[in-house]
Amino acid sequence: ALITPLPYVASVSNLTESNSGADQEDDDNYAERIQLSPEKLSTAGPEDSYKYWTRTANQNIKDVNVYTPAAGTVEIRCLLKNGDIPSDELLEQIGNVLSATNIRPFTDHVIPKKPDKVDYDISIKYWISTDDKSRAALIQSEVNKALEEYKLWQRSVMGRDINPDEIISRFKNAGAKRLEITSPVFTVISEIQAARERNIECTYEGLEDG
Repeated sequence: ALITPLPYVASVSNLTESNSGADQEDDDNYAERIQLSPEKLSTAGPEDSYKYWTRTANQNIKDVNVYTPAAGTVEIRCLLKNGDIPSDELLEQIGNVLSATNIRPFTDHVIPKKPDKVDYDISIKYWISTDDKSRAALIQSEVNKALEEYKLWQRSVMGRDINPDEIISRFKNAGAKRLEITSPVFTVISEIQAARERNIECTYEGLEDG
């Protein structure tokens, strides 16, 4: 029907059938929307949210990386305490957590994966100053401790480059005078990779003047 009269127009009619309309929202429906509104903030779309929910799967998870190789695809990688690689069972558990409807955005395909391992060897010779002769045994012990701490530091975080300068710094702080490092060499580690020590050779070559 024509509600407002128009000049030279006697009548009007719809050419297509009306559909998909809605009446004014009633109070109950409005109240339900308000109740559900916090859920949109809890979905793990943002990177930090994915990291948060991944960590809830297991208390031993210490490092989490969220990688998006393509639109709608989210790869979740993590490392455990001491840099341990997660088991297949834990990856499945993480997948179950992130698949919850109030966590994962509907359009995201979430894939829990293990970090890509990058193996490296350690081959080092070191000397102690003759001025520290009386402390040589203690320094050797401190150097061995520094090596163990370096291995743990290197393996505990994804995307941490392998840098021999880190070893030199730690050994010097432990009391070593000079080092010869055959390996490792500087190696870039990507955000989806984790370094893993393989063959270890650390040799004390004796006292040295100067």
